Amino acid sequence: MSTKTLIAVLGLASAVAIAPPSYAADRKIMPGSACQPISETAEFSKDLFGRILNPSASARLFVDCPVVRDNTASGAGNAVISSFMKVFDANGASAPNIICTFFSEFDTSLAVVDSATDSTGGNAATLSFANITGDPNGYYHIFCGIPPGGNIKEYQWDEL
Repeated sequence: MSTKTLIAVLGLASAVAIAPPSYAADRKIMPGSACQPISETAEFSKDLFGRILNPSASARLFVDCPVVRDNTASGAGNAVISSFMKVFDANGASAPNIICTFFSEFDTSLAVVDSATDSTGGNAATLSFANITGDPNGYYHIFCGIPPGGNIKEYQWDEL
């Protein structure tokens, strides 16, 4: 091996060794049936397609959907860069709509680190939440209000 080749190989190896880490998104997907009603007496159903449904003719169903974290390091990797929920609003364009809020919470208090809210305009829709900052020891969850006849099919998030 020539001296020039050896120097080039060593230079490339040292550049790779000291390069900063790159962060790739870690996608997770959950069925709507993972969401849990807030009230023990709430009327709801779950089906074979993994959805949680509101069968009521008049009452809104409130659910909380768990968001699992596996990156709890502080710094640049402590955030949800995007999240989506696939929902169906049986009321079409008229109110009430499905409304959901993605929360990032501190572990030591009942304070919110960050949040984002989206709602449907009717029928099948995808709700979007982006750039949710996290606390290293905190947790995430999505709180939704589902009008009569509505459902949540699935939700996903990309953790940095």
